[in-house]
Amino acid sequence: MIILFKEIDSFTKGDGKPFNAGENIYRGIDFNTINVNLYSILKKIKQNIHILKVFFYDEEKQDLLIPIPKDLSLLNKNFVKAKLKLAENKGHNKQTEHILFFKEKGKLREKEGFIYLRDLEYYIFDEENISLKEDHLINIIKDSIKAGIKLNRETRNVETGNLYFQKFINFEEDISLLCEINDINLVRHIFTIGAEGKTFKLRKIDINVENIFENDNIDFYEIKSQIQKTKYFKIILLTPTNYPPDIDGAKRIAQLTDKPITFSGWFNVYDGDKKIGSFPSRLFKLISAGSVFYYKINDENKLDEIFEKYWLKPSFFVPEYPYFEKIEDGTNPLGFGISIIGVAHLEE
Repeated sequence: MIILFKEIDSFTKGDGKPFNAGENIYRGIDFNTINVNLYSILKKIKQNIHILKVFFYDEEKQDLLIPIPKDLSLLNKNFVKAKLKLAENKGHNKQTEHILFFKEKGKLREKEGFIYLRDLEYYIFDEENISLKEDHLINIIKDSIKAGIKLNRETRNVETGNLYFQKFINFEEDISLLCEINDINLVRHIFTIGAEGKTFKLRKIDINVENIFENDNIDFYEIKSQIQKTKYFKIILLTPTNYPPDIDGAKRIAQLTDKPITFSGWFNVYDGDKKIGSFPSRLFKLISAGSVFYYKINDENKLDEIFEKYWLKPSFFVPEYPYFEKIEDGTNPLGFGISIIGVAHLEE
């Protein structure tokens, strides 16, 4: 089942960092763990909920929005792609077999954001000219900064020196959150999220994510065919993970990631549909969406199994309680570790 989430109120999304009015004056936002917020809403409908896929979605263009892969950088107004080559092993680390580098000369800039899936075709197939420009970046939100002040819980009066500012956001007009889940009976269509009770509207939509990939010329079988020739591939994270898992039949040889995301929360415990308690989780250091992991095929017979496990499924994680639980089919019910697979090759 595919559900679209669209905000009704302006809302805020914490960045996972500790925040205390009086000590901090600005509270940032971070979309990396939006899957956890969706999971919280869906748990109000059904306890045994599994998030299978999560994307930002443009209803007008009928296309998915993908976080910019970390092996892309801007040179002037054009994106360039990191190259993979064998290491010369002249330094101290004799164990390094492969390295990633940018052969272009000039000042490179990292860029965060989202891009339409259709514009990533050449990148996923590891073409020399990926035909991506800065103009391809899509703005998915409108934001405004609002002031807040801490209240004394007993007197209900404001406390001196506790003024702070935080961003509140709305999605752009045609942008929604698309979530594929196991089947539920969607009776209510308006739900609240967070302590401030911000409201979201939910509705079913009759689309198929795999068909969107095919329509954007990103063919599952052609990618696999190219990898069989090059013997190298890369995993592109669409939602965060905790650790890269060992992949049977392949060896991880390089990666490009961002600084870790600090994440924690309150985890509810249920007996059936009855909540019986909650506890704060420990801090997790998450690997952000858009991170890229390069692999060398060791056993070609395992390639089908690799695609079955890591193509558009929340499986790229290491089991770790409570948020990185692995259920019977090997996936994570909160939607962590969703990934796709791209072609990679050695630069001569």
